[in-house]
Amino acid sequence: MVVDKAVPIHDIAPEIQWSRQFVQEVKREVPPGEPVYQIDASGWVGWFSERNVVDGDGLVNDHAYVRRLLGGKLAGYLREERIHYIVQNVYPRDGLLIDQGGLIVPMDSVETLIPPPDGFPSLTAFGLYRLK
Repeated sequence: MVVDKAVPIHDIAPEIQWSRQFVQEVKREVPPGEPVYQIDASGWVGWFSERNVVDGDGLVNDHAYVRRLLGGKLAGYLREERIHYIVQNVYPRDGLLIDQGGLIVPMDSVETLIPPPDGFPSLTAFGLYRLK
Protein backbone atom coordinates (compact mmCIF):
# COMPACT_ATOMS: atom_id res chain seq x y z
CA MET A 1 0.00 0.00 0.00
CA VAL A 2 1.34 3.40 -0.98
CA VAL A 3 0.46 6.40 1.10
CA ASP A 4 0.56 9.69 -0.78
CA LYS A 5 0.68 11.89 2.24
CA ALA A 6 1.11 11.27 5.93
CA VAL A 7 -1.89 12.19 8.05
CA PRO A 8 -0.87 14.33 11.02
CA ILE A 9 -1.74 12.64 14.30
CA HIS A 10 -3.66 15.71 15.49
CA ASP A 11 -6.03 15.19 12.54
CA ILE A 12 -7.03 11.71 13.71
CA ALA A 13 -6.68 12.19 17.46
CA PRO A 14 -10.46 12.61 18.05
CA GLU A 15 -11.15 9.27 16.33
CA ILE A 16 -8.47 7.55 18.39
CA GLN A 17 -9.79 9.05 21.61
CA TRP A 18 -13.37 8.06 20.70
CA SER A 19 -12.33 4.49 19.89
CA ARG A 20 -10.66 4.13 23.27
CA GLN A 21 -13.57 5.69 25.13
CA PHE A 22 -16.08 3.63 23.16
CA VAL A 23 -14.62 0.23 24.08
CA GLN A 24 -14.64 1.20 27.76
CA GLU A 25 -18.29 2.21 27.47
CA VAL A 26 -19.10 -1.09 25.74
CA LYS A 27 -17.44 -2.85 28.66
CA ARG A 28 -19.77 -0.98 31.05
CA GLU A 29 -22.96 -1.39 28.97
CA VAL A 30 -22.72 -4.99 27.74
CA PRO A 31 -22.85 -7.64 30.45
CA PRO A 32 -20.04 -10.23 30.38
CA GLY A 33 -21.07 -13.28 28.40
CA GLU A 34 -23.51 -11.37 26.17
CA PRO A 35 -22.52 -11.65 22.50
CA VAL A 36 -22.21 -8.55 20.35
CA TYR A 37 -22.63 -8.52 16.56
CA GLN A 38 -20.30 -6.28 14.56
CA ILE A 39 -19.57 -6.23 10.84
CA ASP A 40 -16.19 -4.47 10.76
CA ALA A 41 -13.39 -3.85 13.30
CA SER A 42 -14.76 -6.58 15.56
CA GLY A 43 -11.29 -7.62 16.69
CA TRP A 44 -10.55 -4.16 18.07
CA VAL A 45 -13.80 -3.92 19.99
CA GLY A 46 -13.73 -7.52 21.17
CA TRP A 47 -10.16 -7.41 22.42
CA PHE A 48 -10.32 -4.12 24.27
CA SER A 49 -13.88 -4.40 25.60
CA GLU A 50 -13.27 -8.01 26.67
CA ARG A 51 -16.65 -8.97 25.20
CA ASN A 52 -17.56 -11.79 22.82
CA VAL A 53 -17.91 -10.02 19.46
CA VAL A 54 -19.28 -12.03 16.54
CA ASP A 55 -17.49 -11.07 13.34
CA GLY A 56 -20.32 -10.18 10.96
CA ASP A 57 -18.17 -9.73 7.86
CA GLY A 58 -17.43 -13.46 7.88
CA LEU A 59 -13.65 -13.15 7.78
CA VAL A 60 -13.23 -14.80 11.16
CA ASN A 61 -16.36 -16.86 11.40
CA ASP A 62 -17.37 -20.41 10.52
CA HIS A 63 -18.10 -21.80 7.06
CA ALA A 64 -21.85 -22.08 7.70
CA TYR A 65 -22.03 -18.37 8.50
CA VAL A 66 -20.08 -17.41 5.37
CA ARG A 67 -22.35 -19.58 3.20
CA ARG A 68 -25.39 -17.80 4.69
CA LEU A 69 -23.78 -14.39 4.23
CA LEU A 70 -22.84 -15.00 0.61
CA GLY A 71 -26.21 -16.59 -0.12
CA GLY A 72 -28.12 -13.64 1.35
CA LYS A 73 -29.64 -15.88 4.04
CA LEU A 74 -28.66 -14.16 7.29
CA ALA A 75 -32.26 -13.21 8.14
CA GLY A 76 -32.98 -14.51 11.64
CA TYR A 77 -29.30 -14.95 12.55
CA LEU A 78 -29.32 -12.56 15.52
CA ARG A 79 -32.42 -14.21 17.01
CA GLU A 80 -31.04 -17.73 16.43
CA GLU A 81 -27.77 -16.85 18.16
CA ARG A 82 -29.51 -14.89 20.94
CA ILE A 83 -27.59 -11.73 20.07
CA HIS A 84 -29.11 -8.56 21.49
CA TYR A 85 -26.25 -6.08 21.11
CA ILE A 86 -24.88 -4.59 17.90
CA VAL A 87 -21.83 -2.41 17.34
CA GLN A 88 -21.68 -0.49 14.11
CA ASN A 89 -18.84 1.78 13.00
CA VAL A 90 -20.67 3.50 10.18
CA TYR A 91 -23.66 5.80 10.38
CA PRO A 92 -27.08 4.25 9.75
CA ARG A 93 -28.45 4.99 6.27
CA ASP A 94 -31.99 5.06 4.98
CA GLY A 95 -33.32 4.09 8.42
CA LEU A 96 -31.24 0.90 8.50
CA LEU A 97 -28.55 -0.02 10.98
CA ILE A 98 -27.64 -3.20 9.04
CA ASP A 99 -28.46 -4.37 5.54
CA GLN A 100 -26.07 -7.17 4.69
CA GLY A 101 -26.46 -10.71 3.38
CA GLY A 102 -30.19 -10.81 4.06
CA LEU A 103 -29.79 -9.48 7.61
CA ILE A 104 -31.79 -6.28 7.88
CA VAL A 105 -31.94 -4.32 11.13
CA PRO A 106 -34.06 -1.16 10.94
CA MET A 107 -33.25 1.66 13.34
CA ASP A 108 -36.74 1.48 14.82
CA SER A 109 -35.98 -2.07 16.02
CA VAL A 110 -33.04 -0.99 18.19
CA GLU A 111 -32.37 1.25 21.16
CA THR A 112 -29.26 3.40 20.83
CA LEU A 113 -27.13 2.89 23.94
CA ILE A 114 -24.02 4.76 22.79
CA PRO A 115 -24.63 7.05 19.82
CA PRO A 116 -21.87 7.55 17.28
CA PRO A 117 -20.26 10.99 17.36
CA ASP A 118 -21.29 13.47 14.69
CA GLY A 119 -19.08 14.00 11.66
CA PHE A 120 -16.57 11.17 12.04
CA PRO A 121 -15.24 9.36 8.96
CA SER A 122 -16.79 6.03 8.05
CA LEU A 123 -15.37 3.12 10.04
CA THR A 124 -14.63 5.31 13.09
CA ALA A 125 -18.22 6.30 13.96
CA PHE A 126 -18.66 3.58 16.59
CA GLY A 127 -22.10 3.21 18.14
CA LEU A 128 -23.70 0.58 20.39
CA TYR A 129 -27.28 -0.59 19.92
CA ARG A 130 -29.58 -3.10 21.64
CA LEU A 131 -32.37 -4.91 19.87
CA LYS A 132 -35.80 -4.07 21.30
